[in-house]
Amino acid sequence: METVKTLLIPAAIPKEQRWALLVIRLFALLIYIPIGLISSYLTIFYIVVITPPQHVSLQVPETWTLIFPATAAFCFLAGLGLWRLKNWARRMTIGAFAIGILLGILFIYTNTNLLQGAVELIVSGVGLLGFLRNPVKTLFTSSVITEAAYVAQPAADQDKSLTTCPHCRKRTAAETKYCVECGSDLTTPGLQGDLQNLLQKLERGYALKTKALSKIAANDLDSKVFRRVYTDYAANISSLEKNLRDSVNGILNEAGAHRKEIKRITDHVRELRLRADIGEIREADIVKELPSLNRQLTGIHKRLQFLSTILGTVQEAYSENPDTGKAYAFITNASICLGALNADKASNSSLTLVEQDIQNSNNSITYFNSKAQKKLVDASPIKICITCGNELSPDEPCPACNNLK
Repeated sequence: METVKTLLIPAAIPKEQRWALLVIRLFALLIYIPIGLISSYLTIFYIVVITPPQHVSLQVPETWTLIFPATAAFCFLAGLGLWRLKNWARRMTIGAFAIGILLGILFIYTNTNLLQGAVELIVSGVGLLGFLRNPVKTLFTSSVITEAAYVAQPAADQDKSLTTCPHCRKRTAAETKYCVECGSDLTTPGLQGDLQNLLQKLERGYALKTKALSKIAANDLDSKVFRRVYTDYAANISSLEKNLRDSVNGILNEAGAHRKEIKRITDHVRELRLRADIGEIREADIVKELPSLNRQLTGIHKRLQFLSTILGTVQEAYSENPDTGKAYAFITNASICLGALNADKASNSSLTLVEQDIQNSNNSITYFNSKAQKKLVDASPIKICITCGNELSPDEPCPACNNLK
């Protein structure tokens, strides 16, 4: 029972999709196995009519000798024709047909009652699952169920105040724009997963193409067959390289967007400094806002370094492959371009600029506080000794005449 359950509902399928998948697969089983069994039953009865055993006496019209084989052939061909391109369907129909004939002949010709033999034949059909184990497995991994049905949908986050970084899986506050762990931009989807998949597919395509070349060199393949196979892999590799170039371009566009963000933050800091200098805003407001800008810039720099690492990994993978073609040159140029973005003077100086502005702001606050304190001291009333005219300190007697007034 556990074997049948495992075959019908693989453990890798998400729980929320298992029932739908089970219904579809059982529906397919209920189509092809009965087609094979029905055609085999009709064939068996035709055999019984033509060459009946001694213990069976059947009186049937002569037209039945044509109806039985014609109907059996129609059912059998229908089973093969419904899914003409699916190997598992042909295997299931043929398997059910063959086992139905064998079991039917066995039970009918070894029993004294035709009806009892037919009943036992139907009951014995349960054994088909064991025989059709491999075709059933093939059915479960075929393209009848779309690939999307196997993809588990991510569960909704219970805590709406937190979000998960798609790159490092770090949980951060929902309003955070950049991941505090890897610096990834949480407002746009990442590209490194797509790049990794493309790399694997591309490497496999190159390996298959190289293998095809070695085969044709050893004259193991017909030239016509080789041209067809090689053309398919060459087109596939060309498509993968295009996707790879698009992904790398996406990384460069993201890096360019980060550079614009750095420039925007830098200009904003300078604007704050200018507005503070002319007295439009207070220095304390700058001090409160600068740490947030500093964290944003730190996240941007981490993200740029992360993208550089991705391209470096891609470049290293291609440097070991002798058949890299234009893709390697493109990735190399892209890596150099991203490195230039990451090492840009404005980018690297932005953090220093913000740190200097924070220090300047702190100095300005200190200076402002000292000036304000001095003004308070200057504004305090000064006491004069009425006896000798000297200035008196608060609550202290006159040093000349020891008078408190």
